Amino acid sequence: MPRGRVKVNTVVIRGFNDGELAALVELGRERALDIRFIEFMPFAGNRFKMHKFMGYREMLAKLTEYFGQNQIVRLGEGPNETSKVD
Repeated sequence: MPRGRVKVNTVVIRGFNDGELAALVELGRERALDIRFIEFMPFAGNRFKMHKFMGYREMLAKLTEYFGQNQIVRLGEGPNETSKVD
């Protein structure tokens, strides 16, 4: 029976792990993982501060700058996905 790929969800926090975006993408390439970047959102107990927030457009711009426009591939949006549609 075929199995799906492993998805790694990563909450991006400015000043904490935002410098690791490209490295995570490379890890995904090397290990055949789907890396999904998630915006840091305010929830009870997570010490959210707006200056720690990095929106998906900024993440995409950083990755595009590093890899180039034609190297960025958006994952498909199936019926149970929660990704954004632009």
